[in-house]
Amino acid sequence: MDCEGITREIEKFPELLGHFNVGQNRSVQAAKESQTRLNWQVELIEKKVYRIKLKTAEKIFGKEFFGSSKIGMAFELSPPEEPHLPEIPFSKAEMLAAKEQGMFLIYRPESIIGMPLTLRNLEKIYLEKSLSFFDFYQNSAKLQSHRDYQYFNEEQIRPGWALVSKKLLPQKNYDQQMVALAKKARTKIESEDYLIRAYYSLDDEIKRTALKHMLSHEINLEYRPRAVEVVYDLLVYNSNMPEKLFGNELILTSTATEADGTVIAIGWSWGDATIDIEPLGLTQIIRDNPAKAIYVKRGGHA
Repeated sequence: MDCEGITREIEKFPELLGHFNVGQNRSVQAAKESQTRLNWQVELIEKKVYRIKLKTAEKIFGKEFFGSSKIGMAFELSPPEEPHLPEIPFSKAEMLAAKEQGMFLIYRPESIIGMPLTLRNLEKIYLEKSLSFFDFYQNSAKLQSHRDYQYFNEEQIRPGWALVSKKLLPQKNYDQQMVALAKKARTKIESEDYLIRAYYSLDDEIKRTALKHMLSHEINLEYRPRAVEVVYDLLVYNSNMPEKLFGNELILTSTATEADGTVIAIGWSWGDATIDIEPLGLTQIIRDNPAKAIYVKRGGHA
């Protein structure tokens, strides 16, 4: 059924609702029966809309539509273990525009095999299932010191559908990246240069406060991915596609360590096919930032 068909179904609602007018010689029992019929019609139409949106998204994004089956492939899940997909919150026009802009559509579940998706649990899943795609974080000396950090163990994926850009924003400075993300989101923002001013300060507390302020800015929280989200996207995309996502590039996230105030960048190493984790300090993200920004649009957000 197409959208016109759905409209015709909806047009039947007034007739069904008319049965609720008990004053027109309709019994309470008849009204209850009509309500049951109406609920059934609504449920049926919702299911049809759900299926149409999934098929539309698959047609638009093709191989870059990452739903249940591809998530299952990435984590070697049997069909019953694959996540149930909620309705896609993006319109057809939004998805077509996203495809033109070089974005892919991916579903991020709250958990896999009963484990909430944190970096710690993603590592556990790969180790316990002995997944052969690649060794998780192999040869990452930095990871050894990060396993005890709060973000590694507690920061969780924000579940839902997400449109993720494969194109890296050219801006280098963290402030500039934030302005570019706001522009992509069609939100006006002025560069307040908090970090640049803090960079020239000799007071470490001023630097920490400035970094905390920037990381908590709504633009970074909404449109810059968390570290665990970048890792999850890399795992799902790169285990399904011949070309690899963000090869030899670092993606600057909205995640920071609580211990030393560094910002986490995540990358994919072509050489040994592994995930890399790179903590970047204030000097690096202001003066010679090696990490790029990507734009992410999550379901239910502008």
